[in-house]
Amino acid sequence: MSESALKSGEENKSHTKSIAKSPPPRCPFRAANISLNKKIRGPQDSKGDFKRVELAFEDGKTVPSKGSAKLLKEIGGGKVALKMCISFYEKFLLDTVLHKFKVENDGAEGHGIRFADWLVEQMGGEGTPATDKGRGDQREWAHVRSYFAKGREPHKQGQRFQLDDCRIWMRLMFWSARQQGLHKHQGFWEWYILFMRYYVDIYQDDAKHFVEESAEWSTNPDNIKEYLDAGRTMEDVIGVTMEDIEADTKKQ
Repeated sequence: MSESALKSGEENKSHTKSIAKSPPPRCPFRAANISLNKKIRGPQDSKGDFKRVELAFEDGKTVPSKGSAKLLKEIGGGKVALKMCISFYEKFLLDTVLHKFKVENDGAEGHGIRFADWLVEQMGGEGTPATDKGRGDQREWAHVRSYFAKGREPHKQGQRFQLDDCRIWMRLMFWSARQQGLHKHQGFWEWYILFMRYYVDIYQDDAKHFVEESAEWSTNPDNIKEYLDAGRTMEDVIGVTMEDIEADTKKQ
């Protein structure tokens, strides 16, 4: 399959959704303990009047704004974003599901630098590190490559990210963010939830319903212990589809 054909399949989904300014959807999935309408706790600013920073769009794509650039500066800048991303990929490469998507061999640091450069460029205020390194438009192609990663099972070769893949990814990402104390900055935390909801929806239609549940997962030490004791396997997520969750909900 040609690179252009793969890219066209990945880019087929529209990026012009207006979910950034929409309130989190009401969630009927009690079986999954999802609470999308629950307010994320965090410190208010010095004036005590918190104002959420919305995602900014231009020509159907997310772009930096003064608000997001300010958030990046307030959390400690790109160096803190990099620590979060490296921490995430340390977990990613050990996870029994996610490590199979690996296509590069430069470890957590190499993966983390690429993600952090892209995130910093998306937020603004510190230049365009991803573009400067020739990777400004490589995100979608990198994900398509991962669909065909050699580590994946033969019957999953070419398969897009599934709901369980996305939920595991988000849980580990928000856990890594918490380890850097980023949940304490309410403005960044809510912006990052919006940001994740927008981008995960590009890859899997149902995953957006689980963003806030994923953000809260690591607040419970028992969840982390269970995950580690199971050999870094999220047994409550793997193989669970939206149809399974809806069926369980109807039984209650």
